[in-house]
Amino acid sequence: MRIPLELRPFPLRNPHYHKLLDKIRTLHDKKSIDYANANPFSNFEFAAQTAKCTIDQAFLVLIGVKISRLHELVLSEKTPNNESVMDTYEDLTNYCAIWTSYKMKLAEEAADGQSRIPRKKNRRRAIRKSR
Repeated sequence: MRIPLELRPFPLRNPHYHKLLDKIRTLHDKKSIDYANANPFSNFEFAAQTAKCTIDQAFLVLIGVKISRLHELVLSEKTPNNESVMDTYEDLTNYCAIWTSYKMKLAEEAADGQSRIPRKKNRRRAIRKSR
């Protein structure tokens, strides 16, 4: 449940930050319906499988594309033809938040002994054994 900014029990030092978080939460919830099934990370897992890379690498590529766009538009002071620079900042923020939430999920699963993704060290050992 979201508490309206004016009713929060602590002073807001940066109300724009809280507005941004509310905005990207809504944006994420709307977009995720088109991108993922019941597993909110399925699209990132599929992208990693398709590209034959890790999920972390898939996140890094997506984040890199957004940073590259910002580099091109901000430094050159070009006017965007499609989505605004602010949209790109918001997408970048969401990718970082989704990646962080993915890491939180893995940490929780590891703590519960449910992790389905082997650690890098164990994965290397398994690869060596299979050769």
